[in-house]
Parts: sequence; structure tokens; C-alpha cells
Amino acid sequence: MWICLQQLESPRSWFFGTPTLDDGQELALGVFTCGNQLDFDHLRIPLVSPGDALPISLAMQTIPVLTDSAADFFLQQLRDDIQLIPCTTAMGASLWLCNVLTVLDCLDYNNTRAEYYPANYPLKHLANHLKLAFEIVLVSSQVGSHRLFRLRADPLKLVTSASFLESLNAAGHIGLEPCAIPRYRCS
Repeated sequence: MWICLQQLESPRSWFFGTPTLDDGQELALGVFTCGNQLDFDHLRIPLVSPGDALPISLAMQTIPVLTDSAADFFLQQLRDDIQLIPCTTAMGASLWLCNVLTVLDCLDYNNTRAEYYPANYPLKHLANHLKLAFEIVLVSSQVGSHRLFRLRADPLKLVTSASFLESLNAAGHIGLEPCAIPRYRCS
């Protein structure tokens, strides 16, 4: 079973803004959602909403932000699907940004119940992407053995296997939970 991830809804969890270079310059929208290996030795990450440091949090653009132990777990489980980039918060905490390298065009377009942005949409990065989805149907043969990926039709969504989320939580690496809508299934 496949699920879309969101940050755990908890009054105690923190939330991060868009990563920046060390000089404070924000990275362009989409840098972390296109699946490309990035060439950064270190980044800074602003805190938008204060709280406790959970093992896994999200930054803008659904970028996973990991503690050292969560980063080790991600590397063990997802080595070929991720890139870890060291980052520092304004408070001096050392964390890891998780760049998800796998972006799949694996939607079963005939069975997915969704609305799409038109091809001529003025914001080009949204053209032909999912606008509103009720049920996402994935083609399992195109997903293959990947356990964490982004959808080409909606790269802001993080999709994982239910078994990976269960193993993550069982290992004590909390911070992510399934989104209620859309529902995911395989064809």
C-alpha cells in the first residue's frame, strides 16, 4: 500500500522554511522536488514554527529534515533514492536535509480521480500537474522497488510504502504521518 506523507500534526513539532545558502539567499522553488543530485556542502534552514525537535520534520516544498539518527535510518533503508545534505538552524542545531532523488511518472491516468492544471497555465511549473486529487492510482510496475519518491505529476507530494512508514515509526523516528486525502492504491 502507498501513502502520501505530511508532517505529524502535533503542537510540539517544529516546521522549517525554505533552505538557504549560508549567506541567507533562498534556494529556488523546486530545487528539491526535481530529483536531481544537488551540489551543496552545507545549507541553513530557517525555523518558521518553533517547537520540539522531532526526529523527522518537513521544510517548505515537503523536504524532509532529519536528526542524525533518522538520517542514518534513511540511508540504511533508502540509500539509492535519497541524498543527505548537512544543514544548520539559526539556533545552531545540526540536521540533515533529505533530497528525494526519485521522481516517478507512475500514475494510472485512466483510473486516477483528479483535476489537473491546464497545459497553458501561467505558472509553468504547475502546467499539467495535479491540481486536486481524490484517489491516486499508481502503476506498481513503474514504482518498482522504490520506497520513497515524488510524483512527476505533483512533485511536492512525498509518497512512501506503508511498510516503510511503519518501520520508521517502530524505530522511533516519528514526525511523518499519512495524508487522509488523496487515497493511494496500485493498479
